[in-house]
Amino acid sequence: MTTTATDWHREDQAAAIAAAEENLRQAQAEVDRLRGKLTDAQAAKDAAGVGSEPSAAELGRREAQRRIAQRAGKAPDAATGKADPADEAPRDTTAADGIAEARRRAAARTSAR
Repeated sequence: MTTTATDWHREDQAAAIAAAEENLRQAQAEVDRLRGKLTDAQAAKDAAGVGSEPSAAELGRREAQRRIAQRAGKAPDAATGKADPADEAPRDTTAADGIAEARRRAAARTSAR
């Protein structure tokens, strides 16, 4: 009876191993298919002249270098402590326009009385 149980156990293991190997073959085929697809996409980008997109960090470095070069071009012999206008926060003109309009309306109401 123990030999029968052992034989079944071995057959189960062999079947499990065979199934795992088949799953592995399928996964490797899928990886190969996706790698081919990626290679084709990269070749198409290269053929179209489209490069890879720079990261946000790279864009930030480029912008900082541009600003430094711009400042250096304005005052090549001495460093200035002047703030770069591009570094300043944008002003909310809509709020200022709204306040000015409210003041005009209030002035018009008081002068109409």
